[in-house]
Amino acid sequence: MRILRCLTPLALTVATLLGCRGEGSSTTPDEAPTPAEPSEDVDEVDEVDGASEVGDDPAPEPAAALDKASFDATVNDNMQDVSDCYVVALANEPELAGTFEAAFTIDTEGRASAVEMLEGSTLSSEPMRACIEMKAREWSFAKPADAEMRLTYSFTLEPG
Repeated sequence: MRILRCLTPLALTVATLLGCRGEGSSTTPDEAPTPAEPSEDVDEVDEVDGASEVGDDPAPEPAAALDKASFDATVNDNMQDVSDCYVVALANEPELAGTFEAAFTIDTEGRASAVEMLEGSTLSSEPMRACIEMKAREWSFAKPADAEMRLTYSFTLEPG
């Protein structure tokens, strides 16, 4: 029995298609088999920085426990969603500008379950808050270590 040294079932499939060699294999690069053409029922596979992406599968979930740095990184990665919500709010309130102090509740699955506007926000728009909450529910945060977490983020927004 050959044991393939691959990490995931997807990697096993890719390794099989590309001729990954298991223990006891002693082929030289010149003897390596030509990769097989994928069959029609196999999704196209792209290698990106050592990670495989297949079809429209969602991005892999972050492995580390949620902390302030990973939370901030996820919010920053999704800043276009916040900007889109702000542009929609500006259509109704052209002078809307200021700081939106937000508290995000992240559930045990790494999803935003709520976004609250905190006291001290100089930009107070309930439609924008609701829009950010709706968008944030689609973001993938790292999972909290034990229980849901509440983390804050300050957005400074102005037209222009």
